Parts: sequence; structure tokens; C-alpha cells
Amino acid sequence: MATKKGKKATKGRKKSDQPDLARDLDDFAAAQPGGWSHEDWMNFLEYLAQRGHDTSNPDAIGIDLERKRLALILGEVPGMGPKRVQNLVERYDTLWNLRQATVDELAEHKSLTRALAERVYEAVH
Repeated sequence: MATKKGKKATKGRKKSDQPDLARDLDDFAAAQPGGWSHEDWMNFLEYLAQRGHDTSNPDAIGIDLERKRLALILGEVPGMGPKRVQNLVERYDTLWNLRQATVDELAEHKSLTRALAERVYEAVH
């Protein structure tokens, strides 16, 4: 069945009813700011599958989730706008990786002042 604009109609589902993986990851990461157990992770993967998400690559989902978690934490640091958050998430991927960086290493990033690097360091330790 085609719509007026020639696009296929969604079979019985409105676009707003379709599962949104990014939103589900955001919600889970926000609800688990201190991290999650293996059981939490397995239950979350089952929840995603039940919602219709493809969970055949849990490692990729896990990295996306870790990046969401890192972005949420960095977004709470005063002075960290969306571009700075994105730059650090792209550089470090996970909270664990960012925790390995020293204040000096963080301050080397062109988008971070020394004071901001210190705030980031404090926020993740």
C-alpha cells in the first residue's frame, strides 16, 4: 500500500509506536548512573528484544550504551556543552577509558581549558 507521497505505509504501526533504540538506551543509562550488573544487562537485552530491537550484536549495543552513559555524566559537568561532550565521547568511548586519563591529558584537548579538564576529572572519579 502506498501513501500519497509514494512511501510504503507501515503495517499497522504508527511511527511513534516503533521502538526507539536510542531512547531505550538513554532511559536505561539514566536509570543506572552508577553502572549495571550482568543480570541487569541480560534483562535489558531481553527487554530490547521484546520491544522489537535487533539484539544479535550485544557488543555493539553495549558500546552504544556505554557512550550514552558517558555523555550523560559529561553533560552534567558545568561548562560541558554538546560539542565538548561529543568530542570526549568520540575520543574515550567509555567511562572506564576516560577515567584512565589524567587532568593533563584532558587539558590537551583543544576544546577543554585546564579548569574544565579538572572538573571533568573530578566528575568521573
